[in-house]
Amino acid sequence: MGKINSGILGPVSGRIGGVVGARWKGRAYLRSYVVPGKSETDLQLAQRARFAYVVASAKYFVGRVFNPYYDKFLSTVSGFNRYCSNNIPKSPDYTAIPNYTVTDGPLYPGSALEGTYDTSDGAIEVTWGAELGIDGADTDVAIAWARNRVTNQVWFSADGTRVDAAASITGIAGLTAADHDLGVFFAKLSGLLVVKISRNLSADASAL
Repeated sequence: MGKINSGILGPVSGRIGGVVGARWKGRAYLRSYVVPGKSETDLQLAQRARFAYVVASAKYFVGRVFNPYYDKFLSTVSGFNRYCSNNIPKSPDYTAIPNYTVTDGPLYPGSALEGTYDTSDGAIEVTWGAELGIDGADTDVAIAWARNRVTNQVWFSADGTRVDAAASITGIAGLTAADHDLGVFFAKLSGLLVVKISRNLSADASAL
């Protein structure tokens, strides 16, 4: 049963007739009630598989990137939802997507992203160009990541800064370079406030 909060002009919570009221990021909204039905066309099954695959990789970024940085930069959508909406439509062959778009803010990202894999200790040494470009700063937070397209697992470096121009991602045993992507995330802080984030900086790691 639905409820009308704060009087007749207040927001609706729950289902009332053919209308469902809810809140998202503090905003009340209404949508039509749709009777659940089972439908499994080939296109629907493919879309569900694509959605599940992208969500599986997104979960690794939630605590490491989205919550502490990206969510504070966005105002109308969460970092998790933005990541999924950016990557789900990219390719029918979703497991082969290089260059996952993790962030797309206005901060100049750097360039010349490269990685070297050391088979003796299972570490990827990631390097990037530290030139500042548009509104970058030496103190921008820098976090490198690697994603396995087969297992969908993601690994991260420790927090660094843009001027470091390098980071190490450890604990990646049995790497097949062609199955991996690399990326670096940058964030500009003003105290505890995230004021800007990077455009996407990522690369196919097959050349490792």
